[in-house]
Amino acid sequence: MRSAARELLYAGPATGRGEDGTAAATALTSLVLLAIMIAKWHAAQGHRHQADAARTAADHLRAAYTRHAAKPIAHLTLEGRLLPKPDHDRQADAVRRTLPADQATRLLAEENWAALAATLAQAEAAGHNPATLLTNAAGRRELATADSPAAVLTWRIRRDANLPAPAPAATPDELRTRAARARTTNRTNGTPATTAITPPTPVAPDQVRRTR
Repeated sequence: MRSAARELLYAGPATGRGEDGTAAATALTSLVLLAIMIAKWHAAQGHRHQADAARTAADHLRAAYTRHAAKPIAHLTLEGRLLPKPDHDRQADAVRRTLPADQATRLLAEENWAALAATLAQAEAAGHNPATLLTNAAGRRELATADSPAAVLTWRIRRDANLPAPAPAATPDELRTRAARARTTNRTNGTPATTAITPPTPVAPDQVRRTR
């Protein structure tokens, strides 16, 4: 498993290798979960040495994840904390509506919730439905054994929505622009726009007299 991780990290452009570490972080979250599941299975079967090896592999993968994810997750966390309250609350409501209550509570209490909120807001601004993305990402593989379910969902959703690599946090003005774009997209997709009615042009008194 460790050799597979090394190949993944050094495979070059095909995995999106670069300073942002986004592609590596996405893949490493899955590998950590896999290693944990393998360790639990071997432990249940009484295979002590194999379980220890899988746990060691999981520790190495966690360390690799931390190296590759630190920078992009920091960008996303800051952006999530700068979200306007209505937009932050809308993403939290999507989590509560979509996921089981215990899972939603854990996500919203996590340190990485801000990064997930920023990712959902970006996806919404790009025309995606946050609830659909959450449903698909959460249903792909169990999250109970993840160190941070919010981080796992962040990377899965960024991949599913084809979002760009996280960049330094946007300014408040840029965040407001994104939020306005997301609200416009929501109205276009779900709520019919209201057609403005132009008031009649006033008719001058002398024109009224001439018509008579």
